[in-house]
Amino acid sequence: RKFKSESVTCVFNLSKEEVSIKIDNLKGPSNYPNFKTELSPQELRLGANGFCFLTENSDNDVVINYP
Repeated sequence: RKFKSESVTCVFNLSKEEVSIKIDNLKGPSNYPNFKTELSPQELRLGANGFCFLTENSDNDVVINYP
């Protein structure tokens, strides 16, 4: 989602299993809602039915890789 200069990336795990995805150029969660989330510099782990709202870390494109 983008509005003017602000953007938010919303990631949802709709499965019953934990998933890990590779991410670049994202940060958070700060004051955004999240549930069952662990974030490291280049990996996001979402528990079953977890979700996370993230903000862009730079002006570069957001990259999310799921195996």
